[in-house]
Amino acid sequence: MLPVRAHDHYIEIVAASGKSFVRGRMADALRALSGADGVQPHRSWWVARAEIAGARRAGRDYVLLTRDGAEIPVARSRVAALRAAGLI
Repeated sequence: MLPVRAHDHYIEIVAASGKSFVRGRMADALRALSGADGVQPHRSWWVARAEIAGARRAGRDYVLLTRDGAEIPVARSRVAALRAAGLI
């Protein structure tokens, strides 16, 4: 599974087979993903660790880069946790 992103009242799930939208909340998606190996770099994003190719600075902020070229924003409040996990 690639990134999961919240859009208003929907969750966008990106997988190798394509994108799908499911009505729901990010909290529900995170509960369903609790056993999966991934991180939540921003309140509206979750990404599998295996899909993270690196990170880069974007001014004062960071973005995670995925293997397929997507850029996922990192909330400033989550930089320390991602740094401790070795992802930044």
